[in-house]
Amino acid sequence: MLLMMDTLFPEATSIDIARTRIMLGKYKEWLDDLISSPVEQQAKMDQFKMLNMLERAVNAISDREIRGIMQYRYIQGNERKVALVKYPFFTDRTFDRKIVEGCESVANSLKTWGCL
Repeated sequence: MLLMMDTLFPEATSIDIARTRIMLGKYKEWLDDLISSPVEQQAKMDQFKMLNMLERAVNAISDREIRGIMQYRYIQGNERKVALVKYPFFTDRTFDRKIVEGCESVANSLKTWGCL
């Protein structure tokens, strides 16, 4: 019997990466909603778990620059323009490539952990 395995861990698809980018974009909004709105306890716990997993996945990015950009842009909830000012040594296209790499890394982590 021959075992066929393409990769050791599941890899995120383009749809998974797009979903992850949307979730990262809503991270700050979800966090504010979690704190301020009276939602059912189970829904709050599910939302808290997803926020925690997103934060863990961002912190798991091995490249320090990309991790810093992802934390500043999404976890801290800063706008793209503000993030570009904070990281002036990147052109806007390079910055966007770093965001794409970060989103792919987060999506792969979430896929590996069974969250996607």
